[in-house]
Amino acid sequence: MKFILFLLRLVFCFLSTLLFVIPIFILFYPIFTASHFIIPYAIYPFDICVTAPVAWKYIKIAYCIFCIWSCFLLSNSIYCLVFKDKIVLKDLKSSVLKKDCGLSLYLGKDFKTNLPVYLNESSLYQNILITGTIGTGKTSSSMYPFTKQFIEYPDKLGMLILDVKGNFYKQVKVYAEEFGRLDDLYVIELGGDVKYNPLDKPNLKPSVLANRLKTILTLFSPNNSESYWLDKAEEVLAECIKLCRLYNDGYVTFLEIHKLVSSPNYYYEKISKLRQLFQSRKV
Repeated sequence: MKFILFLLRLVFCFLSTLLFVIPIFILFYPIFTASHFIIPYAIYPFDICVTAPVAWKYIKIAYCIFCIWSCFLLSNSIYCLVFKDKIVLKDLKSSVLKKDCGLSLYLGKDFKTNLPVYLNESSLYQNILITGTIGTGKTSSSMYPFTKQFIEYPDKLGMLILDVKGNFYKQVKVYAEEFGRLDDLYVIELGGDVKYNPLDKPNLKPSVLANRLKTILTLFSPNNSESYWLDKAEEVLAECIKLCRLYNDGYVTFLEIHKLVSSPNYYYEKISKLRQLFQSRKV
């Protein structure tokens, strides 16, 4: 499509240039073909065709090039003013505005054409940036309508929403109830019915999990400048995760790590259990 538009533009500019250039050359043809051309230079007029024929030849060539190039630029400007907006509008009507072609997201109306604008499915795989100062309506005019469209979609899309403020899920719950998807809504929160264990990552090494825990603890620690003790805490966490995986069928929880670190009796109890398992060759 772009190549066809380029060819049409090129043909238009070529034909328009001919329309401009031909009358100009007809008008100046007597001068180009004249054998004598007097230039009144102060009090010493001279015939440039006789005194400087080579210079006169190159002046005519330069003039022709400049004339053709100027006419081509003028033609291109006319094309942009007359046809470009119509072609863009037609392209919008034929492709971007086809909501029924698959998954799409309605953004709003185009400022110039007042026509609806959609993001197609391939565009939704990219990132979307919504900017604005506090109170300008980023959530109400963008986040809420976008979320509503995805929940309303008939194929039941799955979404992961990180509710930083802690109040976005209330509006999501309203949309889910409106479109009959309340049973698909799971709210993971402290004290909630749905639990999520970030430590249940059997494919990750204990050292990786321990490093993530150390990063989190560093953010909440009032004194995190002692790198030696932070590194030691990471090593202790890694060993606790290894130990917990051995006696708890690979399942690690914060509660188990807390008991292993804070309760010596609990720690020795699990060590004793592991010793028995090793002796019986069950581990």
